[in-house]
Amino acid sequence: MRRWEIALILPMYAILLFMAVESTYLWQTYDSYYARPAITGFLSMLAFSIPVYLRFSGRMIVPWPLLILIYMAVTLHTWGDYALWYDQYLWWDNVTHFVSASAVGILSFLTILLINHYVSAVHIPRRLMPFMVVMFTAFFGVVWEMTEWVLDYLTGTGMQYSLQDTVNDLVMDLTGGTVIGIAGHFYLKRKDPDELAISLGLGDFMRRLALRWDRRAGILK
Repeated sequence: MRRWEIALILPMYAILLFMAVESTYLWQTYDSYYARPAITGFLSMLAFSIPVYLRFSGRMIVPWPLLILIYMAVTLHTWGDYALWYDQYLWWDNVTHFVSASAVGILSFLTILLINHYVSAVHIPRRLMPFMVVMFTAFFGVVWEMTEWVLDYLTGTGMQYSLQDTVNDLVMDLTGGTVIGIAGHFYLKRKDPDELAISLGLGDFMRRLALRWDRRAGILK
């Protein structure tokens, strides 16, 4: 890990840690509402730690733009809870869902592209990949909204304000997925999947995974 990378990563964690710890203190001292941002803050640190670990352990070279996008997604969500911006600014929820959907869309695109390229048992026409990205992103958005509904029903967290709020969230999820799907379509015209796998440090891993899957597909046949 280079010094400039450490200098960039540490403040990122510090912001999330501050919101988590401060929310925990407010939760225990003043208002039970802050249980939500407290839990969200610690979960955001955990979620952000996964791509950080992959990058700095050498298991996967997560590009810095993707790393920052993932950080923005978890931080926007945590800050919205912590600072009550979800309640004060209607546009905050839309921005958060668009950024989160974009991150999910990129991860979906990378996964679909590499599996389709390396695993012979899987074949998805390239012209359908943008559609697949949109569908995966929309599916994630639906699961997220259902999770919020279940938590609201069981614990009264109040994450879903209204039917209109839920629909707006799903629209922004669909918009983010569509943007990434279109960008992925043009990316495929300029880049080769092998180059992408090598740049991510996944070339050998994908070849081993493809061999294992193809063997299993042969057994099933």
